[in-house]
Amino acid sequence: MTINAKPVETHWAAPISVRIGNGHSELIHGPDEALHYFRHRWPLTDSLVLDTARRRCLEARASGMPCEAAKEAVIAAAIEAKVLA
Repeated sequence: MTINAKPVETHWAAPISVRIGNGHSELIHGPDEALHYFRHRWPLTDSLVLDTARRRCLEARASGMPCEAAKEAVIAAAIEAKVLA
């Protein structure tokens, strides 16, 4: 018997502010939004820090546990990509 668990929607207590390109600051509220940014808008596509952030976000979505480890990893990726606002 296989059980397909749905990802749990999670949000951080306080969002992360990023600025992609010359646009306005934008807020990332949780792992789902971070993964969207990584796929579609992130200026870097290949780094160990980014890979860690992706993995932590996927783990947070799957487990439904508090996702502060994912948030810290996304902040590290944003610092590396020079998009933390």
